[in-house]
Amino acid sequence: MDKIERIDANTGKTVRKATARLAIIDPKKCSMSPEAMLVIRDANQPLIYAAYENYHTREIKSDADAYLADKAEDISEAVQSLRQHFSELTDERCDAFACHWLKKILIPTLRRACGMKVAYYASQIERNDISKTVKEILIGCRDKNLNYIQCIDQLAMRQDIGEKSSIFTQTKPK
Repeated sequence: MDKIERIDANTGKTVRKATARLAIIDPKKCSMSPEAMLVIRDANQPLIYAAYENYHTREIKSDADAYLADKAEDISEAVQSLRQHFSELTDERCDAFACHWLKKILIPTLRRACGMKVAYYASQIERNDISKTVKEILIGCRDKNLNYIQCIDQLAMRQDIGEKSSIFTQTKPK
């Protein structure tokens, strides 16, 4: 279990670090104002908290739309007090930001972590020096992570999430 705990800890750390680099608004357009930096920090905060909780795969598998809606609502509430300074902080933008976080950070990180867990469980299942009961537990854990991968892959292919996320990745004309 130590190996799995390390994978989970590293996954959370990766999600937190990558989330801290996201920006719901372009700080350059706002001349790096203190208000712009507050908006970025406040918008990222609920996503960073989610990384500490680290229940993404279970919640996404249970109801991805509800999970995304919850994160978008958390973002919207977090930036509410600064909306008067930034007209672009609409509920739609908060929703798109949640999709962007999911698509750019969460999906690839979770997929990689689940893949590492599957490989670890598979290597343990092949061992001859563990009991049948432990093997059955390992098979259940492996299968659970294979199901998570399938769910994550389906989510990655969703056009609506990609379209919403794309407002943060569109290249600007020169």
